[in-house]
Amino acid sequence: MVIPQSGIITFVVLAPIGLKRHSGHLLAVPWSALNLDLDQRVFLLDINRESLELAPAFHEEHWPDFGDQRWTSEIDNFYRTCMKAAA
Repeated sequence: MVIPQSGIITFVVLAPIGLKRHSGHLLAVPWSALNLDLDQRVFLLDINRESLELAPAFHEEHWPDFGDQRWTSEIDNFYRTCMKAAA
């Protein structure tokens, strides 16, 4: 997800494969939660599988309003909390 006016990336939308709870759902992950591994040329999300199972999700046919501050705060807080726990 990109803010059109500024071109700033705010969220990356992931389709989790193999997570029981999220079948047919997508995850919005804050861009700031990803780390670039230059050697592997991939972005990494430092979160364990159990936490990812609990991540807020939305159905692929019913996208949330990314302009809803309450929703974006919930997502940001979830990943910030999980990443602190992993550190």
